[in-house]
Amino acid sequence: MYPPRLKWYDYRWRGCYFVTIVSADRSRSFARQSGYSLELTAAGRIIDATWAEIPGHFRHVTVDAFVVMPDHVHGIVVLHGMPRTPSRQNLVAAGSLSAIVRSFKSASTRRINAARGLAVPVWQYRYYDSIIRDREHLRNVRRYIANNPRKWIRAHGGDRGCVHGSGCGRSDAAPATSDFTDPS
Repeated sequence: MYPPRLKWYDYRWRGCYFVTIVSADRSRSFARQSGYSLELTAAGRIIDATWAEIPGHFRHVTVDAFVVMPDHVHGIVVLHGMPRTPSRQNLVAAGSLSAIVRSFKSASTRRINAARGLAVPVWQYRYYDSIIRDREHLRNVRRYIANNPRKWIRAHGGDRGCVHGSGCGRSDAAPATSDFTDPS
């Protein structure tokens, strides 16, 4: 069972959010182990490109560290300056984290299915998120994202890990903002 979003929290508020999105049926179709690294598949490259385009669709958003894994992605989404206004219950508010994730999932699914010539689910219905509380938490999440390919390789038969830049995702993103504040 997925933990629910915080009922009292407006996910349009300024802040940093750690997001994990898992493939449908945990299908390992986004990256493949090649020796001691992960190489993105065609679907993985589409996902990587679609994630990088998020700020072009949401002007109040930047993306930070991100990695495509064989059956999931991890990324940091930074929301800047949405007004703190109440939203109606049970609706996806424009500009909210849910709207951004929904748009990303929809666009990447459309592109992947077009490339494959199929119409099948790419993502699980829900996603995981965590509100990044402060600079230390941000550093820890960035480190987790950067080390995730190495952990995957070790868990699946390798022992040297992944050298970033060899097709296992982006972890070289500059800090999203120099004035990071606690999003609460």
